[in-house]
Amino acid sequence: MLCDAIKKYLCFYSGISECATERLKYENETFNCCLSDEELDNFQQDIEDKILEGVYAKALELSSLSTPTQFLWEIKKLHDACYEDNNIDDLTQFGKSIKVILGHLPINFKRFTDLVYYGKNGEVGFKVVNNYTSYTLLLDNDELENITDYTKSVEKILLFLAGNIENRSSVRAMERFKRMIYPATATFSGNRVNREKMTLLQFTLILDDKIAEVTSNYDNNISMHRMNEVSISTEFSYQINEQFYCLPNVLRITDYLWADPILIPCDKFNKAIKRAKEDSE
Repeated sequence: MLCDAIKKYLCFYSGISECATERLKYENETFNCCLSDEELDNFQQDIEDKILEGVYAKALELSSLSTPTQFLWEIKKLHDACYEDNNIDDLTQFGKSIKVILGHLPINFKRFTDLVYYGKNGEVGFKVVNNYTSYTLLLDNDELENITDYTKSVEKILLFLAGNIENRSSVRAMERFKRMIYPATATFSGNRVNREKMTLLQFTLILDDKIAEVTSNYDNNISMHRMNEVSISTEFSYQINEQFYCLPNVLRITDYLWADPILIPCDKFNKAIKRAKEDSE
C-alpha cells in the first residue's frame, strides 16, 4: 500500500513539472484574450499529453524499486530536486514549476521527517512515539520489531500526504485542501450557474482508496456531502462521470471553489503507469 501510494504521488508531480511550459502559456493566453473552442481544446490536449509523458517517464524510472525504503528515499530526492545545492532560498526550475502551478512545493520535508528517519548510511525508519517513549523502527530488516507500530506509521504517512497533518477530528475544507499534497480523485457530475451568472463545473471529490480507509474522519461537524463537493472554474471541458486525479492551486481556492486545478484523467494516468511497467519487463 505505501509503495503504491508513493509511486502515484511521485508520478503525479513528474507530470505537473512536464506540463509547466504549456500550462503557463495557456494561462497567459487566457489572461490576455478570449480563446476559441478549438484553441482551448488544443491547449487542453497539449497539457494532458505532457502530463502523461511525465507520468510515464517517472513510472519507468521507478519500475526497478520494490521496498518502502527505496520509495521513501525517492521522496527525499523529490524534495532535494526543488532546491539548488540544498539552498532553501534558491529553487530549481523544477521547484519553480511546481510552485507556480500548485502554489506550494511537493512536500514540507521538515514535517515529513517528524515521521520518517533518514540515516547517513542509507537506512530508513519510522519515528514511533508510544506512551511517552520514542524509538526508530528501522525498515527492511528481516523481522520488524513491531508490526503494529509499522502499520500505525504507514497510516500517519498516508494521513500526512492526504493533508490531515494533526489527524484532528475537525478541519475546514480549505485548510485540508491547502495541506493536501496527494491527488484526490474527482468525478465530474455536471454544471451549475452561480449568482453572478458564471457557469461552474461540479465535481465530487473522493480520496484515493489506498488513503481513504485511514482518512475517513476529517470532519464530524460538517456535512460530508458538502465537504466532498467542489465547484471548478475553468475554460476546459469534460465528460459527465469522467474521473480525474486532481490537485488545486492553493492560491486559487475557497472551501468549495477551485480555479483551474490540475485534472488528469484517471484511466489515462493508470494506463501510463501500466505501460511503463510492461516496457520495463
